[in-house]
Amino acid sequence: MADDSTPAGVPTHRDVIQSLAAAFQSNRDPQQALAARTAAVDELVARAAAEHVAAAGESRFTIAACGGYGRRELFPYSDIDLLILVPHESDIGALKTVFSDLPQALWDAGLRVGHSVRTVADCVQLNEQNVELHISLLDLRYLAGDRSLLDELTTKLHDFYHRHAHLLMQRLAELSRARHAKYNDTVFHLEPNIKETPGGLRDWHLLHWLGLLMPQNEAIRESALALRSPVEFLSRLRCFLHFQTNRDSNLLTFDLQDSAAQELADGPLLPGQWMRLYFKGARQISQSALRALEYAETQDTSLVQQFRDWRARLSTTEFTVSREQIFLRKPTETTASGEGVLALFAFVSRHGIRLSWDAQRRLRADAALIEQRVATRAPKWPLWKELFGQPHVALALREMEETGALNALIPEWNAIDSLVVRDFYHRYTVDEHTFVAIEAIDDLARTKPSPPQISKLRKRPPMPASIPCLARHCSRTQRISMALKRPSPRRLKSIRTVSALGSSWVKCKPRMGKRRKLLPLTRRQSKIIRAKLTSTSSWENCMNPSRTGATLVTLIRKHSVSNRRTL
Repeated sequence: MADDSTPAGVPTHRDVIQSLAAAFQSNRDPQQALAARTAAVDELVARAAAEHVAAAGESRFTIAACGGYGRRELFPYSDIDLLILVPHESDIGALKTVFSDLPQALWDAGLRVGHSVRTVADCVQLNEQNVELHISLLDLRYLAGDRSLLDELTTKLHDFYHRHAHLLMQRLAELSRARHAKYNDTVFHLEPNIKETPGGLRDWHLLHWLGLLMPQNEAIRESALALRSPVEFLSRLRCFLHFQTNRDSNLLTFDLQDSAAQELADGPLLPGQWMRLYFKGARQISQSALRALEYAETQDTSLVQQFRDWRARLSTTEFTVSREQIFLRKPTETTASGEGVLALFAFVSRHGIRLSWDAQRRLRADAALIEQRVATRAPKWPLWKELFGQPHVALALREMEETGALNALIPEWNAIDSLVVRDFYHRYTVDEHTFVAIEAIDDLARTKPSPPQISKLRKRPPMPASIPCLARHCSRTQRISMALKRPSPRRLKSIRTVSALGSSWVKCKPRMGKRRKLLPLTRRQSKIIRAKLTSTSSWENCMNPSRTGATLVTLIRKHSVSNRRTL
């Protein structure tokens, strides 16, 4: 940071940052930190602008904040974005010295400044190659100079956004999709960038921008209100990262996770437990952002979009397909039983169509009720078999997880939901690795022509597995069996998943012949799991070994006795 140059007796920007760090250390209030730094920077900008207004003479210009600075969301080490506005292009030459000296003065004061000099006409002329400019002007805020000039721009911007909102939404959706793809479209990175990854603060900004471009959309406003708690969590975490690293760093490394679990948690939590809180909030933000993106993308009225809507003919008496989304015709009947819920996701798995925002909202609201009904009457194996036999099972499983239906139908899934395992073999959480593996198999199976390995798999008779989630192809069962017979650190993640979800297969009540094949596997599995869990200290930090081992052994004994009686 450059040397601060401020009048005597006036706190420097470095003093402000130190004061903010001390206050944050005591109260952990991110909103207070953001407001205090924004106010301090406003004062620095106003002071620097006052020194240069006299040099401008009769020329008019305005200094405005935009982007995060305009929203008053200025994190401790974030840079500041300024718009210097002039009436006409001819005014730029007369103010050239002012426009070069003003940013330099702010740099000398210790600020990292990004600025642009534009006319009113520039700001209201659509530039598809610079959509970021139009998005940043959504958060315009007056700082210094000629206020009437900014009022003129604000009036014209209102008409500009009204005319071009649709196109801006489409470009914003494209940029967001590209950003998500950069991070493999998943929230569950073990060391996430809390600003840019899916579910990060940038997705919250996306909701904010789409809400401004579509002020009539109540669903987006409702989502934004529902996300106050996770956004507060991320804001607190980002302030913490900035103060810990003394720079604009947004990468939540393992070391910083350890520190955050100790200093930000309300009570004593292990890093893995605290990360589950992070993933829970990030998942909520990501789901809302994705739904808002889908809504923005479906506003396309072109012939191409109308052609794509041909799949509406797939609608049934229970489900309506419209604009590549599934709507529930009889939501009460669908959520009344586990069979109805599985039928819905089997439809998703068969056709590869996502649930609508309304359908997801209804399922989330009834998740607890679904779990109670499943506890008294679990869906039978043929329903699971139908779901896992379709070409888009990975999409169906993700939709189940997003709505809470997966945890309701398979309560054992909670044991690996957002589970962090720190080793060289995990890039994501345990549950995310499971989904990624199933997605890869789905992609291979849909390849035309199919790879030789997949073709061979299709010719082999299916073989039951210990859990429905891993029982689509016999090769997957064989891999689990190999991992159990020859356990090694690299295969522990398969054993961990099987141990956490072992009881769910039993609930499906498979036929006796399949149970005979299962029992040797599960008996050997129980011995290995108990030995591994009791001898490996790292496992004790990830799971409750006594609970996992005891639950599995109890289920094995119970159903072994049942099998002997039947035989």
